[in-house]
Amino acid sequence: MAVRLPYRPARDDQIEKLDHWLPRLAPHLPLSIPEPLARGAPSKEFPAAWSIVRWLEGEEARLERLANPIEAARTLAAFVRALIAVDATGGPAPGTHNFWRGVPLAAGTR
Repeated sequence: MAVRLPYRPARDDQIEKLDHWLPRLAPHLPLSIPEPLARGAPSKEFPAAWSIVRWLEGEEARLERLANPIEAARTLAAFVRALIAVDATGGPAPGTHNFWRGVPLAAGTR
């Protein structure tokens, strides 16, 4: 398992977003993604929401570790194609949970 401990309490909504969307995305993707297992609430011991996800076996995909870099690129491309193909209807709008990604550039930073 892996524990995600955000360093800013203002990011509690990120944990909520991941817990909600990771299980919905997983069936549509050709590679494993983290599976939420548990969520903790802010407390005086740790002031932010935190989560536990299932550990994904593997190694960092550095070029010198790849037996077949072209196949690795194809696998990554298939993952990106599958992710793009997921219907985003009802997905999260720009906000603090994604650092306002998706806002038109003309809107500036928040």
